[in-house]
Amino acid sequence: LVLGADGLFYGTASQGGSNGRGVVFRIAFDGSGFQVLHHFGATTNDATTGLPENADGATPLGGLADGGDGFFYGATSQGGTDGYGVLYAIPADGSTFTVLHTFNDANGSRPLAELMVAANGKLYGTTSSGGVSSAGATTTFGTLFSIDRAGTNFTRLYSFDGAIGSLPVSRLLEISSGVFVGAAGNAGNCSYGTVFRYST
Repeated sequence: LVLGADGLFYGTASQGGSNGRGVVFRIAFDGSGFQVLHHFGATTNDATTGLPENADGATPLGGLADGGDGFFYGATSQGGTDGYGVLYAIPADGSTFTVLHTFNDANGSRPLAELMVAANGKLYGTTSSGGVSSAGATTTFGTLFSIDRAGTNFTRLYSFDGAIGSLPVSRLLEISSGVFVGAAGNAGNCSYGTVFRYST
């Protein structure tokens, strides 16, 4: 959960809702005023990949990031037009829902952790799978990315390669301007994951 400027808690559920694919909700500290702000859409499995696809994403496994601009930002681990998940923005009143980016595997897939709003105003995050190798082939080790809050200038900053870890699962922390740390859940020298640092 994240505490909004209005004193309400905002969060996500990975299942349930009118389509069974999760919701965005808010609730007061005392448990009153529970309100679903967005029901993620029903999905249809792609005939080739078998991935669940829709317009707005499905199965949000991470929470929300408060942009401090009246919007909350999040990610879904599935859904979107390619089935690999999306990034989205939603205002505190839930009046609109905007897909900022749809993952396509090469630029990342299955984001699991919350986004982070950096000091430069951009959103930063990780995907648990996807990315590309040095030879340009799609991989499954995960990525680190940035995107403007308007949904523009998406950049895959780094593709994990296994040696420095794979399956990044943690929210990033900005320890100084443009320097981030996080954790990967697999691979590395001992095959049990890594703690990593990335500098822009």
